[in-house]
Order: sequence, then C-alpha cells, then structure tokens
Amino acid sequence: MDRVAARPGAFGDVVVTAQQPGRVHPGLARKNLTAFATDGLGTQVGACAQQRLRQSECLTSCFVYRSAPIDVVLGDPHPILPPLADLLPRWRDYKESSWVTRGWRGRNLRKNLSPDVRLTPDRCLWIPEAMNLREGLLAWEKRLGPSLPPSALARFGIVTMQRPKANWDRGYQISTEEAILVGEGFGIDDRQNWREYDETRGIRICLVPIAGAR
Repeated sequence: MDRVAARPGAFGDVVVTAQQPGRVHPGLARKNLTAFATDGLGTQVGACAQQRLRQSECLTSCFVYRSAPIDVVLGDPHPILPPLADLLPRWRDYKESSWVTRGWRGRNLRKNLSPDVRLTPDRCLWIPEAMNLREGLLAWEKRLGPSLPPSALARFGIVTMQRPKANWDRGYQISTEEAILVGEGFGIDDRQNWREYDETRGIRICLVPIAGAR
C-alpha cells in the first residue's frame, strides 16, 4: 500500500466501516471491517488497507465502538481539478454538445480529470464527500480568486431539484459571462457505486452562465 499510495501526486481517502459493532460481538470485528479507497488511490490500496487494519492489534480498542465510517487520509492533497485554461475549453465543449457529440466530448473531458471526479447528467462535476478530496477541491478553488458575495450567489437558485433542496455554498465569477458554483450536501450527487457511504453525500461543481441567474 505504501508503494502505491506514495506514487507522485497520489492522494485520496480510505473509508473504513465496521459492519458489526465489536462491543456486542468482539470476535466479529476483524471479519466485518471493510475498507474502500477513493478512485484516485485504486482498489489495491483499499484491499491493502483492509488487510492491515484487520491484522492491527489496535483494532478492537481503536475501531470497535465506531458505527460511523472512519475517513483515513493518504497523501498530501493538491488541486484536484486542472487549471482553468486546461479545464474550461473541454468543459464548455461538453456542456454545449448534442446527443451525437456528448459521448466523445465527455471522454475528452474525463481525460483531463482526476479519477475521483465524476460527470453528472446535467454536465456538472462531482466528487464524493471525503476529507482529502475536499481539501484538494479547496486548494483548486483558491486559484479562482475572490468568491461571490451571498447576495450574488442567491440569484443562481438551488443546487438541484432533488430533495432536500440545497443552496449553493460558494461561487466564483471566472469571466464576464460565466461563474463556477459549488454546492455541498445530501441530494446533490450522481454517484456511481460509491460504496463508502450509505448516505449520498457529495460536492457538485457547475459551470453556469451569469445571464441565466435570476
């Protein structure tokens, strides 16, 4: 695991769960402990982490009373998205694509993204809610300059029509015509087999026209 997770630029999260509380059945703690790594680290890291944790002498005292997932961060986070000069042309092409061109334009955009970043049906970006991934997103947002004031942010409405509704948490005007908005919370993800969390929590990043704001 050390060799894989230490490769240049690698960072992410391993989410650990104990399906059966050891306080009730201590002998099941090792068997029922599972660990999944975020896509940027890969399944090999998750399997290795799970094996080591099951062998740990600290297992019962450190993990046995935790019913919620434990987020283990690996690697030093850096901006999880590429510079705007590289990201925007591909993202704009994808947003403006027709049903004919959407597939290959989506693949072209994904080539420029971390494995932890997903594309949503409404052509936004999405990352799972995890500590290191969040830090990587915040590091990228620092490149975008000052955030929009709440009064300007409110004009863009809600993140999604799914329930519960969530307002945008922050936004950045990147040109005279466009803004990047970030929204966090339940009901905003389009996860694909994100097994680490029973709840569907994530962070959505959208490129939106300023002219469309209410």
